[in-house]
Amino acid sequence: MQYQVKYNTPNVDLGNNAPTLNSIITEDKVNTCILFLPNNKSPGTDGILNEYITSSKHFMTHIYVSFLNVILPYWPVPTLWSECMIIAISKNKGDLKQPENYRHIPLLSCGWKLFTSDLIYSLKNITYFLKIYKK
Repeated sequence: MQYQVKYNTPNVDLGNNAPTLNSIITEDKVNTCILFLPNNKSPGTDGILNEYITSSKHFMTHIYVSFLNVILPYWPVPTLWSECMIIAISKNKGDLKQPENYRHIPLLSCGWKLFTSDLIYSLKNITYFLKIYKK
């Protein structure tokens, strides 16, 4: 609301059938998000690989759903999710003593990636609903 007042953004009534960002996270949504988690990626500071999430989805989805639904309305995001490890990888050119010859790769928590992928899924549904973006 403070953002709306500060920047004088209009109130948009989407109606009763509009998707929202804070709708309950379902098993279907989590399973869809899990399908798009890429394999062979380094874990974040929590050490959890996407492969752990994808291989455990058959018996852990209900736990992921419960956990994500606790986070969504209150945003008590786990501390580890707010931490990022940055790895410097050489571009294989120039003087290796110079920082500009390195690519910096942030390693984020896979749990955070699952949570944010659900938010992105919801945002896409809203933009489709508003006919801002086409499928």
